[in-house]
Amino acid sequence: MQPYVRALGIKKLAIYLDPDQRLARPAGSSASAPFALYGMPISYVIDRAGRIAGYLVGDADWTSAAARALLDFFRTSSAD
Repeated sequence: MQPYVRALGIKKLAIYLDPDQRLARPAGSSASAPFALYGMPISYVIDRAGRIAGYLVGDADWTSAAARALLDFFRTSSAD
């Protein structure tokens, strides 16, 4: 993973691995984990309280107008 991130020139992104599947498990798994994996890749939107507000399965262009609208929706709907 680190060579890939280095090749992209990313300098400020922490890499966390979950080999024991403590945080993420396949959807429908009998074991409990905070994140269900419905497919790979998967992106989660986490609200200010640390709750899952939504997710997107598959490639995501987070620079697109649609992605910006989605994030703006979550930002305004979860405003304190």
